[in-house]
This record gives sequence, structure tokens and C-alpha cells, in this order.
Amino acid sequence: AAARAETERLAQETRQRVGSEAESARAEAEAILLRARKDAERMLGAASAQAQEATSHAEQLRSSTTAETSQARQQTAELNRAAEQRLQEAETRLRESRLEAEKVLAEAKDAAARKLAASESQNEQRTRTAKSEIARLVGEATKSAETLKEEAEQALADARA
Repeated sequence: AAARAETERLAQETRQRVGSEAESARAEAEAILLRARKDAERMLGAASAQAQEATSHAEQLRSSTTAETSQARQQTAELNRAAEQRLQEAETRLRESRLEAEKVLAEAKDAAARKLAASESQNEQRTRTAKSEIARLVGEATKSAETLKEEAEQALADARA
């Protein structure tokens, strides 16, 4: 009973520790994803502002002379390309961050599963050892009781004789 209680206590502690580690890993993965999301939003905001700036600049140039129109179109195209490039970079970084967060979470789950399995195996081994020790002690006690019984029967037989 004591061995079973110890085993259950160890299993409970292990579950709590594994749960805590999994929660910690999940929180870390969520923090990574949140940082990536904030970075992506910031980059998207910058790209949007840059695109808006490009559009505004293009409208000002278009109102200028005909000679400046060609130059304005060229500058607008360059700014739009830069904005598109930043937008693509932001999207790429967001995808990479999500993949990294998923990888960290998967690794944490795997580690937690391995620790739980190892703890359960260790608890099973302790249970087997405790059962074996109990069986040995019961066997010794039985032998001792049989020896005492035989001695008592012999003493009784001697006393009768």
C-alpha cells in the first residue's frame, strides 16, 4: 500500500511537472508567435505607409508639368516595388516565425512525452521492486513461523514424553 501510494505520488508529481513544462513551452511558442506577429504588423504598417507615401507623391508629380510625369511614374513604380518587397519580406518572416513556433511546440511536446514515459517506466520498476521485496519478506516470515511452529511442536512432544 505504501509502495502504491509512493508510486501514485511520484506519478502525480511527474504529471504536474510535465504539464508545467508543456505549459511553459506553449507559452514560449505563443510569445515567439506574438513577437513575429508584431514584427509582421509593424513591417506591414511601414510598407502600407510607404505605399501611401508613394501614391501621394505620384499624385503631386502628376499635377506638375508633363515632363515631370514620366519621372513621377518611374519613382512611383520604384516605391511600389520596394513596398511590395517589404510586404513579401514581412509575410515570409511571419511564415518562418510560425514554423519556428510550431517546431518549438512540437519539440516541447515530444520532450514532455519522453519525460512522462521515462517517469512511468521508473515508477513501474519501483512498483515491481517493492512487490518483490514484499514477497521476499512474506516468504521469510512464513519460513520463520514454520520453524517456530516445528520447534513448539517438538517442545510439546518432548514435554509429553
